[in-house]
Order: sequence, then C-alpha cells, then structure tokens
Amino acid sequence: MLTVNDLSIPILYVRGEPWTIIECNHTAVEWLSTSNDMQSLTNKTLSMIMPNINQKRLERRISKGRAATFEMILPDDANNRTALFRFRPFKDGVLIEGSDHSSVKETQAMLASYSVMIEDKQKELQAEYDRAERLLANILPQKTITQLKTLGKTVPERYADVSVLFLDFVGFTVMSQQMEPELLFAELNEIFTTFDNICERLGCERIKTIGDAYLAVCGMHTPNLNHALSITSAAIEMRTYLIERNRNSQHQWLCRIGIHSGALMGGVVGKLKYIYDIFGDGVNTAARMETASEPMKINVSQSTYSKIHTQFAMEKRELLSIKGKGSMQTYFVNGPKT
Repeated sequence: MLTVNDLSIPILYVRGEPWTIIECNHTAVEWLSTSNDMQSLTNKTLSMIMPNINQKRLERRISKGRAATFEMILPDDANNRTALFRFRPFKDGVLIEGSDHSSVKETQAMLASYSVMIEDKQKELQAEYDRAERLLANILPQKTITQLKTLGKTVPERYADVSVLFLDFVGFTVMSQQMEPELLFAELNEIFTTFDNICERLGCERIKTIGDAYLAVCGMHTPNLNHALSITSAAIEMRTYLIERNRNSQHQWLCRIGIHSGALMGGVVGKLKYIYDIFGDGVNTAARMETASEPMKINVSQSTYSKIHTQFAMEKRELLSIKGKGSMQTYFVNGPKT
C-alpha cells in the first residue's frame, strides 16, 4: 500500500500556535532540511523552516475557503528552485502540500515568450499585408483590386465622359544625355511626386508615367461632374510648380500639357505584370493636344473648352491640323478668370 513517504511531493501536517510540524514525509525532509533524518523537521515550528510565513493571514484565508499558499526558495538548493506550498484544513490541524513551482514558472515564462513571438509575427504579417495593399493601391485602381480579389480577373470598362491630361517635358532627350542618371531620376521623382500630390488633392489620378511623360485622368473611377475643371486646375498647379522650381534650380524643366474630355476604356494589360492602362479616342486626342502645345502652355480641345471656358481665361488658337483628326480648334488656358 502506498504511503505519503512514497509521494514525490513534500507533505507536512501542522497544528498548534504557532504551527508545529507533527508529521512529514521523506520528500519534505529532502526539500526543507539539510539532514535526511525525519526528526530534523518533526516538532519544529513551521516558521523556523519557512521564514516570513504569516500564519494568521493563512488561517484567515483557510477559514473563508479561499486558496492559501506560500512560496519560497528551497534552502541550500543548487538550482535555486522555488516551491509553492498549499494549505488546507485537515483533522484538527493543517495539511501542507508542496510542488516545484520553478517548472511552472519556466513554462509560464516560455508561454509568455511564445505569445510575444506570435504577437510580433502577427504584427509583421499585418505590416507586410498593409505594405502590399498600399503597393497595389499605387499600381491599380481600388475597383480593379477588388475585382482581382473576388473574381481572380479584371473587367475592362468604358467611360463615356472623362478628362485626360498628357504632360511631356521639352528637351528631355538632351537633358538625359547631359545629366547623371542618379540626378535625372532624382529630379524626375521629385517632380512626379509633386504632380501626384496635386492630382490627389484635386480628385484626379495618375495612370502612369512613360519616361518623361505624365498621364492623368479625372472623373473615371471617382465620378466628378466637374472633371474638366479639376484636371485643368491640376495642370495650372503643375505649371506653376515648375515655374517656381526653375527659379532656384540649375536644371530648367519646361513642359507641354494637353487636355481632352471624351470617352475612353480602362483595364489591366498583361498577366505577368499587372499594368492598368487607358485606351481610346479620348486618350489619343489628349496626346495630340500635348504634341500641338507649346513650352509651358496648356492646350485643350474644343470639348474641354466647352466645359471650362466660364472659369478660365482662354486663348483661341488658329485651326490646327492634328494627325489622325484633321483640323481642330484648340485653346490655350492662361489661368483662372479674375
């Protein structure tokens, strides 16, 4: 038959005032005494082997049916193990059962460490997901991203009435031959970033850049009844920015801008590299407006003129022969009407 001496946990039975050890097992002697003699603990008060124990506090907790415990570092233990002793009423005294709390603490610390690692990993994954979402948002319209996520493909769309802006730099080929590549790209990046900020603030969106050319639209993915007004305002701000920049810059950036309002189609081209692009007569005509413009001028088509002439001071030009379009009436935008 098993006895308390066969248990691998310490057992003590105490009673009296102060608590005196009446009985204990071999494990209690191993943990709490420097001697292997059972008599080394018997008849000793509990406070002699458990310094700082508060008998009154433990008695109050036991009387209320609450958990009563005392934690201590085992004396003369090479590993500085921590023992947790639990107290409960037994006969006319108190039964004390001990356990190695070091392993419990180690497990708790390990679990806490794992929890922190998992939380950090989740934060890293969320950060990566957010970065991927921002990158997608910079490459594709939100509607197209939603289609790719839900349908696994994109659906090209036709837009009946939007405004398109084409901007190109004058003499860029010569500049690219004279400037170091790092400087050229740094300046282009600074300029195009400013253009992006202007477009975003005025409700326009950049579709793409092609070398030194900048293509933007308004009224396509976000409906805007005043799309021609918004994109013309953006063009004026872009030109003003370049004028101010050129005053303090060694390299002079001069642009031609063309704007047309009309119909176009938009969608993703290719499968290996997703590129959102726009096509159609509206795009081609805007490109022709840019080609027919002059340095630091904003040239607009008749359709755009009809939408903005009450808000901007316009300069009517002579009829121009536009490739693929024949004779067209175009206008320079000088600025807002005062």
